[in-house]
Amino acid sequence: MGLHIQTCRDHFLFVGVIIGCWVTGLYLKSVLLFIIASYLLLGLLIKKQVALLALCCLGSVLIGGRMVSFQNPQLEEGSLTAEVLIYPDTIKVNGDLVTFEGKLPEGKVMGRYQVSSLSEKDQWLSRQNWQKSLRVHGNFKIAEPIRNKHAFDYSFYLASRNFLGTLTITEILASKQTAGISSIHRWRAAAVTHVKQFFPEKLASYINALLFGYKDHEFQEIRQLFSSSGLLHFFTVSGLHVSFFFYWLERGLRRGKLTREEMLLPLLPIILIAAILFGGSISVIRAVLAYGMTVLLRLFSCHLSACDRYGIVLFLTLMIDPKVFLQTSGQLCFLMTFLLLMQRNVQVSSVIRSQFLPLLAAPLLMHLFYEFPLLGGIFTLLLLPLFQRFILPSCFALFAVSLLIPKIPYLDSWSETLFHGIEEIVFFLGRFALTTGRIPLELAIFCSLLGLFFYQRHQFFFCFLVSLF
Repeated sequence: MGLHIQTCRDHFLFVGVIIGCWVTGLYLKSVLLFIIASYLLLGLLIKKQVALLALCCLGSVLIGGRMVSFQNPQLEEGSLTAEVLIYPDTIKVNGDLVTFEGKLPEGKVMGRYQVSSLSEKDQWLSRQNWQKSLRVHGNFKIAEPIRNKHAFDYSFYLASRNFLGTLTITEILASKQTAGISSIHRWRAAAVTHVKQFFPEKLASYINALLFGYKDHEFQEIRQLFSSSGLLHFFTVSGLHVSFFFYWLERGLRRGKLTREEMLLPLLPIILIAAILFGGSISVIRAVLAYGMTVLLRLFSCHLSACDRYGIVLFLTLMIDPKVFLQTSGQLCFLMTFLLLMQRNVQVSSVIRSQFLPLLAAPLLMHLFYEFPLLGGIFTLLLLPLFQRFILPSCFALFAVSLLIPKIPYLDSWSETLFHGIEEIVFFLGRFALTTGRIPLELAIFCSLLGLFFYQRHQFFFCFLVSLF
């Protein structure tokens, strides 16, 4: 590839990247991704890395089996009477329209239901009470492919998240309580509902998005604002809240004089619960797996390079969901992490590094969002401490305090002033976005890799030229 990767120690990076390329190439029918995977495999073959080749083959077989298990059965469109399990933490109410994620015996569906009264609406808004399976009558529909070029492809969106289609419920016939893993979904639903009832609307949207990864229609204005300024990753791909939570949890356990071996017993179940409680997104899964690996390596006094850990986490994430790179959050999450790893050996200042990170990712950002925030890197460097040291800790603290007291004095005026000021700053930053239109995915990948090649050789002008030309 020509990128600066230490092959003598970063073994698992190649395994993860090769498998990730061929799996995604198979889904997208991308020739370029197959070429990249073949090129890396050829390099391992030439260097006679037999063990790595064996790992690639074994990993490919395991992922292939996982891909087969993810193939959804065909369900005919039309009238349907069936039992659907409601995931209560996905319930969103907009006016009299309720949307949620549910599960039929055949697979997952995106559910829709029109409430007929205020009392029924209130029942849906009490999300924690929907730990139940419903017997419903409705209409099932498979999303149609896009008709207008570059429009939002709802069909691809559902397929990338393993949904069969959309179920519009016309009548609820019966219901029954459920148990098991849905209890964790109920805890998250209870937390989301509590935040919405206790805090002002704007503050509630920030807390639910930052802590629990819950983003409903009220968050869309915030999403658009932060997307234009290049700061949306604070909410969607960074996993900041996961790192913050486990940092303080581990500090608390250490204060309790627990040894590393003793900490493992409470940490492992909490890690598994946190993956669902924090939203179960790709960024959360990556952050949880990375932390879990760090705990285990520290326990057994093992050392792996950052690239090796990246490769293992990538492989494990693909085992959980082979369609990781079909999702925008998965693409951005792992691409940004990969670019950070490839930057580690380049001796430049933090300001230059922060600005070149979004520049290297610019081709993919143009492919996904049709624009590029020119100063997104610098303002990420400036605003990241604000999120890490004030906003995120404040959200955790406010949520914890809200569980203990019925009312926080002056919270409405305080939060309104704070977030109004933040949004004014973010709105100003959004003016520095360059609208580019969409570029092909293959070209975006090629330009990012070529830009990284020049960056590692301190040829910054060519890096800039390749990324934005």
